[in-house]
Amino acid sequence: MRIAMGLFFASAVLVSCGDLGNESPRSVTMQIDGVHYSAGQSVAVATSNGLREMIAIAPCCTNPDFRIQQRQGTTWTMIYPECDKLMCPSVFIPLNPGAGRIDSVRVQDPGVYRLMLRYQDQRTLQIDSTYSTEFTVQ
Repeated sequence: MRIAMGLFFASAVLVSCGDLGNESPRSVTMQIDGVHYSAGQSVAVATSNGLREMIAIAPCCTNPDFRIQQRQGTTWTMIYPECDKLMCPSVFIPLNPGAGRIDSVRVQDPGVYRLMLRYQDQRTLQIDSTYSTEFTVQ
């Protein structure tokens, strides 16, 4: 499991950074480790900073605040995590250029979901969001 997660993380960082000589747009990306999950199963999330500056990830206590969104028809509805019920200090989680991290979330109810993560570009101080691909919980 640890080796598989390491390979998953390494591929996420390589995909997000690309060729350093290439001047293509850089971004913050999230990759999940699958497409179909059972209710309550852990969904591994690799977040990579492909920007040239540090970002600050919005926190949920000591973990990133992944916002779970469920597809309902043609729209996405926010499913609020347990984090919204907690009282924690607002200390952003730094992520350096080219760096990444792996976290996980669990979804209990069947449906089609995606994850949203808010972050702040530390050069421009602009708040932005990145989204995972869709996944299904059965």
